[in-house]
Amino acid sequence: MPPTDPAHLATRLQELLGDAQDLIAQHKAVLDQYRDADGNVIESRYTAYDDARITAAIEASDHLDTRLIGPPPPRTPAAPAGGPPSAAATVPRPRRR
Repeated sequence: MPPTDPAHLATRLQELLGDAQDLIAQHKAVLDQYRDADGNVIESRYTAYDDARITAAIEASDHLDTRLIGPPPPRTPAAPAGGPPSAAATVPRPRRR
């Protein structure tokens, strides 16, 4: 099935959304350990809560990088402002003395 097939795209999108929802639920469960019944952060646990938030943010960022965005494309050298490099631009010039 080609990757542009609508059924394939819908299935892939559902997988990605499911993964994201699972991660959200995991992070909520971890952060809820530091909250009271009203959902407020317990004062004495604020430092641990902040550490858990940082960890969750890093995990979410990594998740986006690996599952949604993927690796960056290979970099190609930028052409000079005047256009693509000419053969003369790639030949080393002799040094002046």
